[in-house]
Amino acid sequence: MMPTTRRLLAISAAVTACAISGAAHPGHTLQAKANSRNRTALFWLEPYANLTTQADYEQAWAQFGANARPGYIMAGSAYAAKTNGSLGYATTSAGEGLDGALMERFGFPALKKMGLTTIAMVYVTHYEAISKIVADPDPFIAELIQRARSVGLDGFDIDYEPQGMPSMEPAERDAADKGFMAFLGKLATEMEKNHLILTIDIGGCPQFNDFVCSGAMEGLAQVNTMHTFGTNSVQSFKMLAGHDASALDNRWAPGFEPANCGPDVFGPVLKMAAQMGAQRIATWEVHECNVGAQPQWLFDAVNTFLDY
Repeated sequence: MMPTTRRLLAISAAVTACAISGAAHPGHTLQAKANSRNRTALFWLEPYANLTTQADYEQAWAQFGANARPGYIMAGSAYAAKTNGSLGYATTSAGEGLDGALMERFGFPALKKMGLTTIAMVYVTHYEAISKIVADPDPFIAELIQRARSVGLDGFDIDYEPQGMPSMEPAERDAADKGFMAFLGKLATEMEKNHLILTIDIGGCPQFNDFVCSGAMEGLAQVNTMHTFGTNSVQSFKMLAGHDASALDNRWAPGFEPANCGPDVFGPVLKMAAQMGAQRIATWEVHECNVGAQPQWLFDAVNTFLDY
């Protein structure tokens, strides 16, 4: 989902709450170190229509390479589950990101050249697509694994924000929940077999659509919660994050739009996250469009969390 829409989801939530077989990539080494430290920081990144060479992205994202710690995971907006249940490029329909082909062609190579663990965001927003994938998950999973091999990705971040879900009777709802969690469990198993990282983005706990937080499986490296996007103080973070921390345990990764916090609040909020047990976080950039360098306080706060 585009960051602006993410802000709307965060505001709504605040209101209601008041790696490839045998292949070696630089990111795999980085991720192994991160796991030994047991802390990670996932950065969501979007491609830009006016950046059309690998060199452009190397320059635009040079700060991530310069500030990187073990535990950095770069999640580039690239793909989407299409209505026919197949994997395609993100093309802005139904909450998808933009210009996924640019991320694949230029953004991912730039991130990998910097030695950063690089995974792809996959927008799972079309309810029709979700229904087909849950009914027959094998083709979609195979497409993901093949794309990881052909592009050289270290894994995937499933951006799970279904739209147009029909109303259901309790028995139907329960069956839908079980079906989606079964698909996710199978996906996690196949990602592990192929040495690939798997993360997922959800609204929050105890349940978000068909994702049941208590059923989060070990194969999920982290579960990135989006209703904490509205955080603008330590107190608001504690209010929004409480259910997530208890339900997700060591897979809990509170998500942030750090511009909502600003330089004086973001660091203390991440410190509170660590004190509440978070070993992982997920964040957008401060400038979510190509308007120049990111402020250094973004990296300082994240790296302090990783070193906590």
